[in-house]
Amino acid sequence: MKVFCTFITTFLLLFGSSVLAQSDDTSVDESIANVPLQVGQTELSGISFRVGDVVQQVSREEYSTWVSSIPYLVVQQDYLREVENPHFCPTFREPCSLRMTAREKSHIKKNAITDISTDELSQYLEVIAESFVTEPVNAVLSASGGRVIVQQPHVDGYTIVLEDNIDKVRESLLRGERQITLTSIAEPADIRADNYKELGLETLIGEGRSNFAGSSNDRIHNIQVAASKFDNLIIPPGGVFSFVEHLGEVDGAAGYRQELVIKDNQTKKEYGGGVCQVSTTVFRGAILTGMKIKERRNHSYPIKYYEPMGFDATIYLPAPDMKFENNTGGYVMLDTEIIGDELVFYYYGKDDGRSVVMDGPHVTSRGDDGSAKTYFTQKVTSASGEVIIDDTFGSNYKSPKEYPRVGDTSIGGTKLTQKPDDWSKKQWKEYTQANGI
Repeated sequence: MKVFCTFITTFLLLFGSSVLAQSDDTSVDESIANVPLQVGQTELSGISFRVGDVVQQVSREEYSTWVSSIPYLVVQQDYLREVENPHFCPTFREPCSLRMTAREKSHIKKNAITDISTDELSQYLEVIAESFVTEPVNAVLSASGGRVIVQQPHVDGYTIVLEDNIDKVRESLLRGERQITLTSIAEPADIRADNYKELGLETLIGEGRSNFAGSSNDRIHNIQVAASKFDNLIIPPGGVFSFVEHLGEVDGAAGYRQELVIKDNQTKKEYGGGVCQVSTTVFRGAILTGMKIKERRNHSYPIKYYEPMGFDATIYLPAPDMKFENNTGGYVMLDTEIIGDELVFYYYGKDDGRSVVMDGPHVTSRGDDGSAKTYFTQKVTSASGEVIIDDTFGSNYKSPKEYPRVGDTSIGGTKLTQKPDDWSKKQWKEYTQANGI
């Protein structure tokens, strides 16, 4: 019997790692061995990483590539604890009884060495770091009652520096932590609910208006679509605003309809007819707010929607453009509104005490064919009395006859071969009879 007991004791010392439960010094690997977490078909390790509100779960497969546990046995005289798993061998009573007795008498304790591969961990963190990188999102502002309000709060962005997290993750894992908050660098949004007033977005500092009475439904629709592109647009101090850049594509996919435009020395239908109502209104607001105009061109011939003549700005993709510089020293926000047949652009920012004087437009010549020349001046004076802008804007309009509407053969237009959508059957019949179609 003594020989048999000696054999059992020796067996347990050699193979105890497979038959004895772990001691209080739990390894990182085995501390999560009994966590039955699953998402779909992916078994989770119980470890997760967090940055802000973003949490990344780690699968067992991923975890095992950079963490391993090496078990070993030691004899520790002060270790008298019973086997932690009483259900280890419920079927064979006597072998289990012998094993438990051997553990109690021989003070056998199972330990484990946890090894974390720095290279594998670094590669894994480099991959998941991309899921934590977010760009800051500025607060969405709007205007109400002549003042700026926060419509949607800002969201700060985050970036991860890999070198700052490798040692931290190793140490956290060795301490047995399961949710590890990674060290990140916050990228604050520029425009926030707590700083927009400090940025100069305080009050109404100017506005531009134009009237589109008599426009077709399609032209009005295009005005609405284009104006929405600039609603609540924020321009940084010193920034140069480009109408074309912020307008984006002008086509059917962008929601525009076909209406009259001036192109190829003709007046014809194309997607976006009426967009210049918006560029003209923005231009007028920039002039009256005291912005520095960087680029502007008048239309080829006078158009009734842009009266007074000489105070318009034409655009077309990619050129010509309408540009101005925000010279207020603070941020400026554009806010749009349609009141009846009038389009309005409000300029919100910081009142720096400047005065703006516009003189004109003045008509210097007018031809019987509808051609004309005009000019106006813009003078901006700072609160201290310094003249900061003193510009003159001239416009040279040609005769509308040089840009005939397609189908108007009396002034050189191309003869139509099919009825335009906006013509009645009566108009088309009269046209075909007059042109021998």
